[in-house]
Amino acid sequence: MTNSRIQIKDIVMLEKPSIPTISPDGTHIAYVVERSDIEANSVTNSLYIYDALNKQTESLLTADRIFKINWNKNICYLLTQSNHQYHLIKIEDKIITTIIASEQQLGSFVVSDDGVNIYYSRLHKTSAEIVKKNKEEGYVYRWNEDNSETIIFSKYEHHEYEEIIGYHTETNQHHSLASFPWKNWIEWQPDLEPLIKSMKLSSNASHLAVVMNRLGSPELGEAGFLFDLHVINIKLKTSEKLLGNNLTAKMTPCWVNDNELVFQEANYNQQEKEYNLWMWNALTKQSQQLKFTPERMIKSINYNHDKNNLYIESADRLHQLSLVTQNITDCTPPAEYFNSAWVEPSFTMDLSCQLLATIIENRSQPPEVALYDVYNQNITIISNLNKNINDIPLGKIEPITFDTESPDHNKVSARGYLLHPTNEMEGKRYPLIVATYGFRGKTCAVNAEEWHSTFPAQVFSAEGYYVLLLNRPTSDAQSNITDSKKAREDEGYNMLRIFELAVMLLIERGCIDEDKVGVYGWSHGAFIVQFLMAHSTKFKVACLGEGGDYNPAMAWTTGNKLGIEICNNLFGGPPWGHCLNNYVEFSPYFQVQNIKTPLLMEFAGGAVFALEMFVPLRHQNTPTELVFYEGEPHIFVKPKPRLASMQRKLDWFNFWFFDKKDSDNPEQYVRWSDMRDQALLKRGNQ
Repeated sequence: MTNSRIQIKDIVMLEKPSIPTISPDGTHIAYVVERSDIEANSVTNSLYIYDALNKQTESLLTADRIFKINWNKNICYLLTQSNHQYHLIKIEDKIITTIIASEQQLGSFVVSDDGVNIYYSRLHKTSAEIVKKNKEEGYVYRWNEDNSETIIFSKYEHHEYEEIIGYHTETNQHHSLASFPWKNWIEWQPDLEPLIKSMKLSSNASHLAVVMNRLGSPELGEAGFLFDLHVINIKLKTSEKLLGNNLTAKMTPCWVNDNELVFQEANYNQQEKEYNLWMWNALTKQSQQLKFTPERMIKSINYNHDKNNLYIESADRLHQLSLVTQNITDCTPPAEYFNSAWVEPSFTMDLSCQLLATIIENRSQPPEVALYDVYNQNITIISNLNKNINDIPLGKIEPITFDTESPDHNKVSARGYLLHPTNEMEGKRYPLIVATYGFRGKTCAVNAEEWHSTFPAQVFSAEGYYVLLLNRPTSDAQSNITDSKKAREDEGYNMLRIFELAVMLLIERGCIDEDKVGVYGWSHGAFIVQFLMAHSTKFKVACLGEGGDYNPAMAWTTGNKLGIEICNNLFGGPPWGHCLNNYVEFSPYFQVQNIKTPLLMEFAGGAVFALEMFVPLRHQNTPTELVFYEGEPHIFVKPKPRLASMQRKLDWFNFWFFDKKDSDNPEQYVRWSDMRDQALLKRGNQ
């Protein structure tokens, strides 16, 4: 890395720790470090194990992906993928043994306390014979099972079901325990989001708790993507679903003894969402509600057997709950110990629940693996990654909150993080890019914005930009089944109020050039960008990627009922008949004539719905560039696409704000200049 100013390559080459997993006795911590090889356009994962007694770390293996780690006593088990093969691996006394190798995808696993039984999930796809028959004789589209990519990619090889298999380590025998059909779930990225998300085995290995992904039912007031909880009786090979269709478990369940399971229930049939804790008894088949009601969705539950206490992690809190007295104790560590993931745990705990392994990061600390003592509240950083990052000047990050009111006098609030230019000069006005959404204000501005893997905020800072990392106001519009007008208010116009307020207040500070305000958004943030472009004149240049909700095509591009059900909640019905006027008023597509802002659009693979906005924008000579990155997931992973996407964003904003043409891609400036000339000519003719 250079010590003068941060480069896009520096961001791509950052080493990223993940999956910190502590052994039951707290003496070892396994974790993964992700590294990029730009020349090979590949990403690898390396497993490290830290010995807390000897204060030593050792790298033990490298794979294309390492995506699950479990400890059994001091034996480390992990799931890996390399060269299109999946492996379940055991590491004992630094000796690596492959237990299972499979060309079929392995998704989750769990090991019994005695180490004798291992249960793992395996994906089964459509046979080659049936795929051949479908291609030759015609394929019947499966309503609510297929999606638009079935047609786009001729994907007639489906994910038929996931099987849970038991493996007896002493006899080397495998047996089928249960199968779950791959229905009511998406096939877009199965390696990232398999049907079976996680499994927990009771202490006597009699029951297996299984958390499963599913599509929600927005017409019932549910969110789009949810979870179900099943419990399998291993001896009888029977499965019981603990939660009904309108309730969803959004956390890893926790066995507190041989027969009692604690889990969270989220009630989405209420105007005010409820998150309740329950204890289910495998013998009586009855559930008892616990007194503690968390305010937010739970991400993990750990159990201290000796003290009969639960340790409950939510978005940014850690509580201790006594199962004897039901007393609650707040033992929340500092905020930098929590990740920004929706439901993935931020840390793992040892059996005593005194030590937790986590990734620590904040606005001045690049991500490192750390060991935190809950009782003594001290921290030990056990990794030493990205050592040179502190030699690079970075922009200051300032937490900031914006508050306003909706027309019905409800408070609308959004939290953000203002990244200042690296070499900021007092009294000078700078260009601003407003980026959205999902920011936690950590080292996101260093490490490519947490989940935003292609937005180089610190590079923009070094170029002389302000960057406002702005979260959207809270909205449950997609699951609002009672008031579509309020849903549109929450999802669109409240966003507009907050974003325009933020820009106005920063201009009033005297630090922003109001003629050079841009906007960027990814995923659902792409809709926010489109809505702002259609309903505001404050944003002069824009970039979006991998999204664009609430245009008419949303009702059909998903290829199943999910899109149209969300549209029903937001607009009161589909985009025809008496509800069409609601779309015309709200949807960016129907306001396209108002959009003059130069727009860069980036999508992975066959996101054909991008054309819904691209074609009319180009038809009316609004400068618009559409770029596809074949083979990348929703959040880009490989280094070359990430490099290209970040450089393209930087070039795009620099060209339209400053007419700069300083990259190694002169062809793009010819295109962009031609777009600008055509737009100016059209305006002159008007």
